Amino acid sequence: MGVSEAFKQERVVIRHRNFDSLAMEKYESLLRGHKVPRTWLMGIEIRLYDKTEKFVFFFRSMSERFRKATLAKHLEKGNPPLGVTLAVSRWVDGFYLQLVNEPVRLREVGYLNGNWLFLRQGVNHDSEIIEAPIKQIFDDFLTESIEAFF
Repeated sequence: MGVSEAFKQERVVIRHRNFDSLAMEKYESLLRGHKVPRTWLMGIEIRLYDKTEKFVFFFRSMSERFRKATLAKHLEKGNPPLGVTLAVSRWVDGFYLQLVNEPVRLREVGYLNGNWLFLRQGVNHDSEIIEAPIKQIFDDFLTESIEAFF
């Protein structure tokens, strides 16, 4: 069931905003694990009743959690994976803070060996990598966000 079906009785407004593309110099720096100014790919704003929640997806070097979860699932080919991923942050008290313990499972999105991979927080706060269609992952993300924060 998609987010539109799950909340068809509610007046949910979801806005999507594209930000920047990632410059090649930043991409190469992130691959080497260097710190670079944050570059946001997109933002999502969810409105329901009189409440608003905002999220951004920003480029980062692949986290150690993502790398370990990928290795545990044997998705790497050859050397341990290196890459640039998208991390999820939520607007809290005037700042975007990366999701850590929130009831929304999605934490990071990556593309490795021709597959979209999603790092999610499992039931016991362990990390899991899943391969799934992007639409399903974002429907789950929106549904979990609405259920958790509204």
